[in-house]
Amino acid sequence: MLLDVLENLFHFDAKLFRNIVTLLFLPGRLSAAFNAGKRAAQMPPLRLYIFVSVLFFFVSFLTPESPGGNAPLISTSLIGQVGFARAGLVVNTRALAAAATDPAAKQRLVALAAQLNDPTAKDLVLSEEQLHDLPPGLVKQIRAAMAAERARPSVTSPGAAKPAAKTRPGPVADDALAGYLAEKGKYAYEHQPEIREIFAHSLPKMLLVCLPLFALYTRLLFRHSGQVYLQHLVVALHFHTFIFLWRLVANGWVFLAHLVSPRLAMLLNFSATVWLGLYAFLMLRHLFNNSWPRTIGKTLILALAYGATLGIGLLATATIIFLVV
Repeated sequence: MLLDVLENLFHFDAKLFRNIVTLLFLPGRLSAAFNAGKRAAQMPPLRLYIFVSVLFFFVSFLTPESPGGNAPLISTSLIGQVGFARAGLVVNTRALAAAATDPAAKQRLVALAAQLNDPTAKDLVLSEEQLHDLPPGLVKQIRAAMAAERARPSVTSPGAAKPAAKTRPGPVADDALAGYLAEKGKYAYEHQPEIREIFAHSLPKMLLVCLPLFALYTRLLFRHSGQVYLQHLVVALHFHTFIFLWRLVANGWVFLAHLVSPRLAMLLNFSATVWLGLYAFLMLRHLFNNSWPRTIGKTLILALAYGATLGIGLLATATIIFLVV
């Protein structure tokens, strides 16, 4: 059954490669032919979009860094208290250090055990480099200990006097909301890798929601073209497919060029970016046959409107992840 589903979804033949060449280098031709009824030599636009977008995000998740080896833009660290789990973590860390065969790894574990065993250290601070060099199982135990310590209610000693209740203006719900947001912010800061991964996996869904709005904008901007909304939706599917496909192809070319010459890779990357910017204008010019000035103006309006839509979509996605995770 699985093979049958994959056969129906991803069954492609030689026309796939012809469609790819047309889509990459002849802006608007594939959409114009499909809307004109010449569909025998084409893959359905939605199937092509799904296949290319799945391939694009799959490759993106496998290669999070650029060919030059640049580090991620957001550094991660681990800061917090481990509470009652401190003694057990010291024992586990020392046991891992004793079993380690690599001298550098043994030294790192011994240093961590000393840091955990320091009675004057209130918070355990681990940098991104330290986390990468520690065993994943130990890092998981430390994260769990910090999470348990954050969830543990504070206990007041019997002899201590209770602090006087503070009277603050405003409803109690405001304090509860502020505390909730502060806790969410702390969690997001301490789990940045997980948050980034969830956000990255949410991007395909966000783009699929925004894509029909792209078709709506072109329908409004070119309402005198005589085309119905579904024809504009085909244009939107092909245009987004081109973006995914072009980034895949261009990144591959840049990577290969970087092996020969970094300057050649920079030139190729610049050329690919220029073509990416010109593509929408040439596509709209071919499809709707407006004058050059009108096409330029409408392309700029479309870019601003859809850019704002993507910005709102990214903000909404980040907000939902922040509140739900």
